[in-house]
Amino acid sequence: MDVSDLSLPDMIFVTPRGETPAFPDLAPPDRALRVIALDLGPRHAPGFWALQLDQAIRDLARPSIVVARGVAALAFAHWALLSPRVYLAGIAGAILVSPREAPKPLQALAATLAIGPIVPLSFPSIVVTDMRSGSLPDTLTLATRWGSQLIDRGAQALCDIFRREDDSGFDPAQLAVAALAPAGIAA
Repeated sequence: MDVSDLSLPDMIFVTPRGETPAFPDLAPPDRALRVIALDLGPRHAPGFWALQLDQAIRDLARPSIVVARGVAALAFAHWALLSPRVYLAGIAGAILVSPREAPKPLQALAATLAIGPIVPLSFPSIVVTDMRSGSLPDTLTLATRWGSQLIDRGAQALCDIFRREDDSGFDPAQLAVAALAPAGIAA
């Protein structure tokens, strides 16, 4: 598939506050590249992060692909399952990387969020995980519930969205469109 011919959606990175993904410094001029830093810790009221997602996503001007990792991926999916469909209209797809990984202070929240509704997400999604991980059974359960494709973390380029250290010209939007195209997103 030649993704250079596709109209590329905007990219939204969802992370816990204090964790910053590495991504290209400048988004191409025809689309946005945003970060939503969720306040998941105990300093805020439970569910405050859901209000942050409501405000950031419900009125998107252009189709967007959400990329989230760890407990932020779990929080995003949980929010998407419980939000009105009108809030999700701008989401073209999601890449959820290692949704069962959570730092110790957020493990209780992650356990609670993993119990969410057993219905598919209303947009195409991919769950990326390490197939050798001890959390694979839980991650497989989440991917099945969400109706997501499951990709081995060996598809390293997807994980590199969060760890880009070189200037290789890697474009996460093109990768996301290429990865999500078989799942139903094609511009």
